[in-house]
Amino acid sequence: MSCMVIGDEKRVVDMVKLGYRSAIIRATVPSVSWLRLRKICRSLGVETMDRGPLPTSRRILRTAKSCLGGSVLMSIYERLHPKASVTIKMSALETALRIYSALREDTPSLGDPIDNNAAWVLARDLRSAEVFWADCACGFRYLICTASLRPDACPACVIQREEGPPKKRKKKAPAPMFPSAHDGRFMAHVEF
Repeated sequence: MSCMVIGDEKRVVDMVKLGYRSAIIRATVPSVSWLRLRKICRSLGVETMDRGPLPTSRRILRTAKSCLGGSVLMSIYERLHPKASVTIKMSALETALRIYSALREDTPSLGDPIDNNAAWVLARDLRSAEVFWADCACGFRYLICTASLRPDACPACVIQREEGPPKKRKKKAPAPMFPSAHDGRFMAHVEF
């Protein structure tokens, strides 16, 4: 029987609320027993948690767009946690995921969304060197999975070749901040 450390139960509750899988919760908070984890889940109204194997980095990084998204996410994570190749820091990973999610709203070329479970798998595999960084001549730094079936090509270059160069938008003249007498919208009557 394991004894939970003070603060661990709050951490488990937070992770359950964020939708982490039980395998990740147990790996991150080893002091929680399966029985205690089930009780916490039931008290939060979570009857069942996702079970089965976690996604692999190979599956997460399978396309150029998903590789681009995963690389952006892990770049943010490494900036927040410089020792990412040694340990996993959950607070930095969750912050990186929030930043990535906000970025994703404006950038459709980042592929399918990466959830917190997939982000943890990428962080784990970055730490264990199952994925590693490669640099492209274009200046982009991207992730490569050691078990990848995809040719190791820069995802930014691949996407640009597939979609072509960015289309130029016609710029519209900015609307004036204040109406002027010349545009017919503002007529002033001034008496002296």
